[in-house]
Amino acid sequence: MGYQENKIWKRLEEICVNSSELGNIIEMCDSAIELVKTIRDTFPDYTLHDETHICNVINWMEQILGDSGIEMLSAGECSMLILAACYHDVGMCYTKEQREKELKSHRFTEYLEKNPKEYLMVKRSKETGEEIPKGIQIEYFRKIHPQRVDELLPENWEINTVRRDKLAAICKSHGEKIESCKDELLYDGFLETDHVLCAILLRLADVLDFDMSRAPHILYEFQKISTTGNPSAETEWKKHQASNGFKLMQENRTLVYRAVCEDMQDEYTIMNFLDYVDEELENCSLKLKQYGHAKWKLINIPMKAERYIERRGYKTGEYRLTLEADNVLDLLMGDDLYSADVTFIRELLQNALDAVRARRAVDYRWNWEEENQIIVSGWSDKEENQWFRIDDSGIGMDESAIMNYFLRVGRSYYQSDEFNKLKYDNKKNYDFTPISKFGIGILSCFLKGDRMEVSTRRFNSGEGIRFSMKGTKGYYSLAVEEKGDRGTSMPCADVEEVENFRQSVGTSIAVRIKEPLSKNIESSLKSYLCYPDVPVYYKKGAETFSFPTEQELMEFVRKKKEIKIPLPEEFLRELCAKMPEIIWEEPPYICMACVPFDEISQSPFISGAKFTIGIVEKHNELQSIVIDEMKIQQELVIMMKITKSLIEVQMICRTVDSCHDMIGLTEFEHRYGDRNDYKDLKNLFRRINSDEVHVEAAIPFMVNEELNKAMERFILPRCDSGAKYIDNNRVDKAYNGICVETAWENVYGLEESWFEYTVLLLSGEFQPALGISRENVRWFPMKAAGYIELVGRKIFSNGLGCQYPSYYGNMEYGRFTDLLDDAEFCLQAEKILECRSGVSIKDMKDKMALSSGKEQIAVTGFRDIFYDYDEPKLYFLNIFKRVLLQTGFEISWDFNRNGAIEYFITGIRKTPVPAAEREFLPMTFVHSFNNNTKLLTNADNLDRCALNAEHPFSVWLMKNAEFLAIRYKSLWKRIRKNICLLDSEHMKTEIDNFLKEIQKRGEIYIPDNVWVKDEDFLELF
Repeated sequence: MGYQENKIWKRLEEICVNSSELGNIIEMCDSAIELVKTIRDTFPDYTLHDETHICNVINWMEQILGDSGIEMLSAGECSMLILAACYHDVGMCYTKEQREKELKSHRFTEYLEKNPKEYLMVKRSKETGEEIPKGIQIEYFRKIHPQRVDELLPENWEINTVRRDKLAAICKSHGEKIESCKDELLYDGFLETDHVLCAILLRLADVLDFDMSRAPHILYEFQKISTTGNPSAETEWKKHQASNGFKLMQENRTLVYRAVCEDMQDEYTIMNFLDYVDEELENCSLKLKQYGHAKWKLINIPMKAERYIERRGYKTGEYRLTLEADNVLDLLMGDDLYSADVTFIRELLQNALDAVRARRAVDYRWNWEEENQIIVSGWSDKEENQWFRIDDSGIGMDESAIMNYFLRVGRSYYQSDEFNKLKYDNKKNYDFTPISKFGIGILSCFLKGDRMEVSTRRFNSGEGIRFSMKGTKGYYSLAVEEKGDRGTSMPCADVEEVENFRQSVGTSIAVRIKEPLSKNIESSLKSYLCYPDVPVYYKKGAETFSFPTEQELMEFVRKKKEIKIPLPEEFLRELCAKMPEIIWEEPPYICMACVPFDEISQSPFISGAKFTIGIVEKHNELQSIVIDEMKIQQELVIMMKITKSLIEVQMICRTVDSCHDMIGLTEFEHRYGDRNDYKDLKNLFRRINSDEVHVEAAIPFMVNEELNKAMERFILPRCDSGAKYIDNNRVDKAYNGICVETAWENVYGLEESWFEYTVLLLSGEFQPALGISRENVRWFPMKAAGYIELVGRKIFSNGLGCQYPSYYGNMEYGRFTDLLDDAEFCLQAEKILECRSGVSIKDMKDKMALSSGKEQIAVTGFRDIFYDYDEPKLYFLNIFKRVLLQTGFEISWDFNRNGAIEYFITGIRKTPVPAAEREFLPMTFVHSFNNNTKLLTNADNLDRCALNAEHPFSVWLMKNAEFLAIRYKSLWKRIRKNICLLDSEHMKTEIDNFLKEIQKRGEIYIPDNVWVKDEDFLELF
């Protein structure tokens, strides 16, 4: 049925007795029908927008009007309705040139400004030279299609009953709200055309054309819609295919909808669409009465559709995950999530630091250098309630930020597209990565708090807002100064500073604490703050303390790389008197060495420092005797401990053996008393033996200004745990000024002869992955782990190890690509990591480039990759060493003379690592030097470093690796790990089970020799 066969067309012909009155409407309609055939060139995955849809729209206009309504149509209204049906979708028609031009238009720029997510994707694609993502293009072209109708309407307009501009306005209105364009749709008395009626009929008819005629199954199969990778398109097609459509019962004006669904998800999408239809029906009915001509106000538009859905093969219901809001809130605020009740202090500090950095990034008018700060205060009010308050000079909040982020649990402003767009546009000013991620931190304030007061002023809106929360449930009060609200006084430690609204940009938050905290505010600040780049002050009564910043720390350690403090003269005199046998090359002294990390790391995201305090001394070799290769000698032991105000030094002279065990006359007699030459030996021993001699000194920090500053300003705030002696060998890791992890260096023996404190400061893309409570690090980004451990190697610090086996240990070779692409990092790693003792990877490369041969290497065993050890170690580089060996060399294995497996470099690798090997853990397979196909690997998993690449199981597994990794994801991850980790007995069982499962599914052929036997494993006794 064509458009000329419907009732509205016949009504038009009836009114226009003379065909000339029709003008060129037929030509116009035919032109539109030809044009919409090209819609699929731009929207190949969309349901049909063709002549069938045009005719269906006209048919629905007729049903809504009814026969009596059609009889009331004027010639202008008939013509307008037919043309609107034909032209309302022509905005979806594009030539290639039109698409390219549109994507360069100001309209597209405005669209991106209003859609931050798409804005960022387009900007980043342009930076990398890639095409604008297809999904963004399609969605943009769809959204603007009502606006483009005016651009595509023919110029040869010869229809006297219809104004071209009004047709364009009506077509445009079907993509907008009626209210927004009602002024363009006024009644035309001359042409007797109610443009509001025409717009409403087009709008309703368009949404009511909802059935399988627009989504034919044969086209769905031909277009392979299910495989296009466009889930929205597939959902739309399935929705239409399940739909039998609407029917308007004219006798009682009831609108009925029917569908047959075979899947609950299809029904769900249909029901959502029907909700939208009901909303449109009700709204259009009201708007017609409100804005339409009087003659149309009696048209009975159904207010909703009756729904009849036949369900095949499933039962309907609210079968979906839901949240019990109050219980979830309790969980996110409970002790099960946070281990300490002062956690809210850390959360508020993080939010404040983010806010200040965010303002630095986006507010180019702000004087960052002089005005950035955070002030923390604590006090008790008249009712003896304890309060905590934090004031920042950050970005501030407006009402939208409070409603959409501050009060939306699980939604962080700093993770939003809105903020990311703002940050991207200002990245040249200052680029930063926020700490805030989960959007739940504010709830921690109610662990021990019962009331929160907020005063804030947004940097670009200027509105002052006061906001009060009493608990986490119920509603809260909000006041805006510029709207005439009075607000209430913001709680403050100093009554003279009380104000209702904050006058400067930033945010103030005060928390009333209902129960005593387990830790005081000052201690909590010292624990959490770790050299932020924003000045933080703590006001305690009349005193104000400042915390050291990153800039202050780095400036100090760069200038004071070595500080010498002479030992007291009386100490040195006593030393000489009690130990005359010791001759000093120069008087011993205390030395503080400072290593600034930004000078030894090639990454801009790493700074920090290592402080080492020790005694520097050189003396003569003391007396000794040798008995049966056991050396017994005098030994000088230096011990040093640091309190909160001074350095305690002890020097001890004693007699020890080669193992540094103390040995006196009784022990000497026990060892050698039955020897014939004991008397002679005893005389020799007496000559060197003496009772232990102690000399002690206490050196206050104040004796040296730089030492005192280093201790008081940088070390004590982090290492003072309340004990007599401060923490030694402590390693702090911080991100953006907040401590995220503390480790300890290996210390063997109880005697401490030096003091070390290491602080690693990370920023930018080196943000660690934290648990939801942000109290523990789950892992560091791979690049961060690599650069951190390079610093650890350079300063001999195992405490900087990134020891997360459950994360890095399960990484296949292919996931190291980004780090391998970092040429500077790889060069540094090759210089530091050793192929074998004393020979770096770089040295080996240079050697193999000049000569061929077989060079033995030492390979880290799998056990060291998968197991976590109590003592800290530079774990990540052990894995990356395997990556570098696999990338840079041809490696083979062979038996040594004892029958054990050894590994050798036989040449420089000249080709990339094959795709199959990239699916495995680094260096899982190594080729046999002698083409041995019988042995798979060591039976004992403790000694296992690799598997034989020539074994039939290995060959089969690598051949099918890419298919298995996609098709059998969970099985694949399991077998990939267990062939490296299990002993022979369990490994054989695991392989058998794996192969049986693959065999059962019948997708891959498994030759007989692939099955593993006991004799495929090497037993060493």
